[in-house]
Amino acid sequence: MQSEITQEQWTAYIYDLYFGAGTPLENCINRAYRDFNRTLHDFATQENGKSITDEAKKHLMREFEKLKTTPIKNQVDFDIWHQEQCLTIQAIYTKNNYQSFHIGQAQKWINMTFKYIFSYGEYDMPGYKNLYPFCHVPLDNILIQSLKDEGYSVPFQTCWSKISDYKTYLNVQKDFRNKFKDSHPLDTEFKLWNNARTKNS
Repeated sequence: MQSEITQEQWTAYIYDLYFGAGTPLENCINRAYRDFNRTLHDFATQENGKSITDEAKKHLMREFEKLKTTPIKNQVDFDIWHQEQCLTIQAIYTKNNYQSFHIGQAQKWINMTFKYIFSYGEYDMPGYKNLYPFCHVPLDNILIQSLKDEGYSVPFQTCWSKISDYKTYLNVQKDFRNKFKDSHPLDTEFKLWNNARTKNS
């Protein structure tokens, strides 16, 4: 007897377990938040913490939806968009009296959202594939150690989550692009991150 459950249904089941049962974009943004929120020190004691995060998530939802029809034609356009979103998210937290939200945390939220969008793929999340060549690599401990193993000296002394200056952050992205010119940044990051994770497991 042939199974009545299709491979597509099994795949959707795995996605729901990992991401949740919301819309794909909501799932990507929420999952990406979980990738860095442990670095929000003392945020749990913030009286209006949930409303702050909800405001930031709604902003990202709007901006990622708009991206599908925004004419980003090159790397400069994308970098400008990325900086605007990082600074806006940071401002949402700081205006609500949480002063410890950094560019390093904002980049992780945005960059991991893109990785999850591409994990879903064009069928489930159409409208983003043209941005793939321009996307930034998410900075985290695993990738930074991988870069150091490759002989790359990161231009900051603090941990990735406490990078406070966008120029410092963007210089890492530019150096990464120059160092690995022969492939898209996310292709290279995928290999480096997986190799490091396998090596340390």
